[in-house]
Amino acid sequence: MAPSHLGARLSLSALQQQLGRPEEALQALSEGAPAATAAAETGAEVISQPGPDVQLLHHKSTLLYSQGRLEEFLDSSLMMLSKYFEAAYKQQNLLLVTAKGTSHQQKYQLRVMRTDQDRSWQSKAVVQPSGKLSSISKHEWWDLFCKASQCLARVGRREEVEKLTMAALASSKFEKDTAKEKELKYMVLSACCLSKNYRMAYGFIRAMIMENTEVNQLWNIFDQITTSSEDARHHRFCLRLMIKNPHNIALSILNGHNSLISGTYKHALGEYVRAYRLDPSNPMMLLLIGVTFVHMASQKYTIRRHFVIVQGFSFLNEYLTQRGETQEAYYNIGRALHQLGLGHLAIHYYQKALHLPPPDVGITKYSCLLDLRREIAYNLALIYSGSGSKNLAKMLLDQYCVV
Repeated sequence: MAPSHLGARLSLSALQQQLGRPEEALQALSEGAPAATAAAETGAEVISQPGPDVQLLHHKSTLLYSQGRLEEFLDSSLMMLSKYFEAAYKQQNLLLVTAKGTSHQQKYQLRVMRTDQDRSWQSKAVVQPSGKLSSISKHEWWDLFCKASQCLARVGRREEVEKLTMAALASSKFEKDTAKEKELKYMVLSACCLSKNYRMAYGFIRAMIMENTEVNQLWNIFDQITTSSEDARHHRFCLRLMIKNPHNIALSILNGHNSLISGTYKHALGEYVRAYRLDPSNPMMLLLIGVTFVHMASQKYTIRRHFVIVQGFSFLNEYLTQRGETQEAYYNIGRALHQLGLGHLAIHYYQKALHLPPPDVGITKYSCLLDLRREIAYNLALIYSGSGSKNLAKMLLDQYCVV
């Protein structure tokens, strides 16, 4: 067979695959271009060395993916995608993607970056696929990119997932397809979270939230990113955003959490009350307000401490009424009493919670994660130990806390 005859090799590979000979089908696509293949395997620099044809690589990648040979699939697919995205693969340019906050500013920055790349890009001295990239449709390129991203994540090469998805976003290949560009941003966000690059992820989720403040899923991701990064720069962003969206419940709760963590309980109380007025049927709001009052009552210089405690427990009792007799509700009431030093009252609620089952969410492993019996037993042991009942405390720890 003539190694340079593209059509013959593709036809032979298709016939071998139909006959159930996957190895022979791959061999038909892999023959030829020995110098390029050797350079690709050794990483040697080859100036203007023609690599394998993109159509052959595409068919080979499809076969490898269908056979579950992920590492070999990634080798061939990443060679194609590095050529397809070209200059966008340069890391110093990828960082410009998140240089601006809003989506419009990011689009402008990307256009400027692409113009600079077209002027200054020079091909690296490495083996690259030959042939016309347009011989493969954009839908096939997108499908190959998605498969490569998923496989990289599956085999644990998370930093490469981040670089690949950012290169796709920085490239102009999918710029005119609004749906694909939107999906790319979510893929980059996911890749940054997988690689624990929370600083980069914050830039993307911040722009998404500014355009979709009512989507609770985005707020959940925002909370996860800011909590994992341990960065306080989102505080001012949330406060500024609150001016434009005063009726956003998620934003009110988040601002309340930020204030509660920083110790400004009065401001936290105001934010939680705002959220409660917007959603009075949510027992979570009642719990947050009650907990804030308990924290205020625990401060050293609180005036009218007893009045603050009564206010807090009026909200906590309403929370208990709405939640019903659940392990979580009784534990939270007991924990509030325990914090105030009312151990004899906390024991009553702790014991009630200890004899209730965890919530049934349908999946055993998640139900175990929501089981509070270990925490309840430990807190009860602290109270018993402090009152001199060492044996009772040891019994609880042995029963619930010893593995």
